[in-house]
Parts: sequence; structure tokens; C-alpha cells
Amino acid sequence: MYRRGIVTQRQPRGPQFPRLNLGAAARLAAAVVAGSIIAGILSAHWLLLSPGAVLHGALWQPLTYAFIITGSIELLFDAIILVTIGGELERWWGPQRLTRFLVGVPVVAALATCLLALAFPVLRDLYFAGGTAMATAAWCAYGWSLGTRYTNFWGITVTGDQLALIGIGMVVMRAAFASMLFVLPDLITVALTYAFVRGRR
Repeated sequence: MYRRGIVTQRQPRGPQFPRLNLGAAARLAAAVVAGSIIAGILSAHWLLLSPGAVLHGALWQPLTYAFIITGSIELLFDAIILVTIGGELERWWGPQRLTRFLVGVPVVAALATCLLALAFPVLRDLYFAGGTAMATAAWCAYGWSLGTRYTNFWGITVTGDQLALIGIGMVVMRAAFASMLFVLPDLITVALTYAFVRGRR
């Protein structure tokens, strides 16, 4: 309508909500949360990575395990990492490259774990959840992409390389409370991430 020469629009009735525009990083985080909840409710161990099962034909596991985290606190923390740090990587790389990286690296790490299981049979009966590997890839990639530039870690100024070391340290801490074998895909993920980021420089 017109009011003294100014064009105005009628306000729509009812409550108004902001539009939610989810980027690739946020969608991956949502997929990890959904996959973890579904796997927990259904006790779907067949969605986790078991190298022995993969060697016997469970070829979906290297992909599905990447969207599962088995601990509630870990799930919350890693989802935040994917949304925040992953979102920053998405701004630098674009959504397609980010998605290929964050999904592809855990999948390749799973396949490498299965190949190692051929030589080390002890790995065949273990189960791995790979959502932590996805978050670790995002964390370390962000740090190594920054390199010697500075960033903020909970109020502490650190370089990007130091931030990546903190991410590696969290993987080592998980190993200290369990076994190095249980974080093998995460360790392979760190090595793949380093090679990927350094290769882009």
C-alpha cells in the first residue's frame, strides 16, 4: 500500500522464523548426529567399521562408520567442531571440496585399516566409530592450513601448527585410556590430512 509516497508492505500474520541456510559443514555435522543416534537406538554395530566384517563383504562400513560417534560428550564436541571449524574450511575451500575431504579421508583411513588387518589379525574383531576421525580431519586441516599464523584456542593464542598438535594430542589421549589400536583410523586420518594440506601449499 502507499502511505504519503512511501511504499509499505503488509506484515504477514503469525510468528516469523529466520530461514536456516545450512552449509555443507553443518549438514555433515547433522548427519553425524543423526547417524550416531540411530546407531545407538538400534544398537547397529553393523554400521561401525569392523575390518573382519569388511573383508567378508560388509563393504558399506567404511562409509557408514564415518557418521557414527559412540559417546554423547564426544558427539556434542565433535559436532561443534564440524560446524565451526568445518564451516571456516568450507569458506576457504568451498562446499564440494570440503565434503569430499571430510568424507573421503575417514573412508580412505578405514580402507587402510582393513588392509592392515590382513597383516595384523588382531584388528579384524575390533569395531571403530569414524565420526571422531571426521572431526579430527577438520581440526588438523584448519590448523595446518593456518600454519604459522595465529588463532585463538579457548582464549589462548596459538599458531595453526600448534592447534593441529592439540588435535593430535586429543587422539593420543583417547589412546591412553584405551589402546592405540582403537584410534588407528584416527591416526591414519591425521597422516592423510597432513599430506592433503601440505600438498595444497
